[in-house]
Amino acid sequence: MAKKLPIGHQYALAMASGGEEELFAVADQLDRPDLLEAFLAVHNSAGDPSFLHSALCAMSLPVFRPKDEAAPIFRQDGKYSLAVTPRSVLRRENGKSIMKVLGMPYGVYPRVILIYIMTQAVRNNSRDIYLGQNLSDWLRRLGMGSLSYGRTGNVPRVIEQLDRLLACEFQFRFDEDQGSDEPAFAVKDVRVSDEYRGVGNFERQLRLSEAFKDQLQEHAVPLDEAAIAILKGNATALDFYTWLAYRLPRLTRDTRVMWSQFAVHMGNESSGRAFRQRIRLTLPLVLAVYPQADVDFSGATIILRPSPAPVDPKRFGTHMRLVGSATPKIAPPRSLPSSVEKVEQLRLPEMQPVLPKLGSAKPALLLPFPSGSLRYGDRERAYFLIARDHGDPWDVDIIADAFRDTFKSLDKLRAEEEWLGIWRKFCMSYGRSRSSY
Repeated sequence: MAKKLPIGHQYALAMASGGEEELFAVADQLDRPDLLEAFLAVHNSAGDPSFLHSALCAMSLPVFRPKDEAAPIFRQDGKYSLAVTPRSVLRRENGKSIMKVLGMPYGVYPRVILIYIMTQAVRNNSRDIYLGQNLSDWLRRLGMGSLSYGRTGNVPRVIEQLDRLLACEFQFRFDEDQGSDEPAFAVKDVRVSDEYRGVGNFERQLRLSEAFKDQLQEHAVPLDEAAIAILKGNATALDFYTWLAYRLPRLTRDTRVMWSQFAVHMGNESSGRAFRQRIRLTLPLVLAVYPQADVDFSGATIILRPSPAPVDPKRFGTHMRLVGSATPKIAPPRSLPSSVEKVEQLRLPEMQPVLPKLGSAKPALLLPFPSGSLRYGDRERAYFLIARDHGDPWDVDIIADAFRDTFKSLDKLRAEEEWLGIWRKFCMSYGRSRSSY
């Protein structure tokens, strides 16, 4: 029985093949307006990047309050190791100065805070992080539109998690594989900030430790800003997304991961049925904001396949700095629709033909999809090779017939590179959907 593609993948294929008209036709059949809103918000965003250190993408902080809040955590993901240790800080309580361990940060707030701090550092290539005019201003910059100051409100919880986070000591280690292009490194006793004194006396600016900033500049992973805005209320979804954003673009072949290994990354001691169910319920949202992710979480083991990064890598230069601007402006946060009716506001203009390469004097030649057999002809040769490499063991012309039955805009004129990209994605999904693992 053919496996059904994730909804995010179906949206992406529909948009690529027929633009918004086909996307909304598919969306009407799937009846998941929440996932459509998430997909469109990312697809229609400016593509502005957020950043997180690769070690924190590969290995996460605890999702829930730890049983022993003062105990350090140790994570391993392949050749990567991370240790986080809560340290004592000097505090003023009841009129006296005391040394106190604040505890391990956990939940969604430290994740959002880390992404905010690291994004500012990488975008501006600076140790100095501007928080805001006051505490309320900074919290709204984090995307917290509604603030509550009571004992159980969100403001005290954010303050607590920030204090915990900035009192912790991080240790990173990466041991390279033989022949790997990624250099080995080990950094001890890294703190996010050397000078932070606590939110009790709010300071507009935070200064990163030099060691932390240097590590971040070398090992930042680009994330889609719009995706982070959508996932910011769900610690599991954030961990899931950042892990895929780190792992998938670095793969050179299909890779299987044990559920027990993935559970440790996600801050869980158990990889039992409840954990797997929680992950599978989260997966549709993650793939709606990262439809390029080629993964399979349906089996006894997890399958990861090489996939593009969630943010266009052409936007980045050496050490992940934005090309063409030393201190780019930060785009204002986008407001997301709150109902299916408001999705209409996010409709995109018709897809434009692929532009010719830089330096080319001739415009891109626009053509329909090839008709007839793909086994013969000079132009058809490129399509034949893609089907042979990605659709095996199925016959090339069988795949072509299925493609023609699926896509109704075959006569639409497109650049050859655009047709080949659509064809490649279809061949890959066709071969996988008809294979059993």
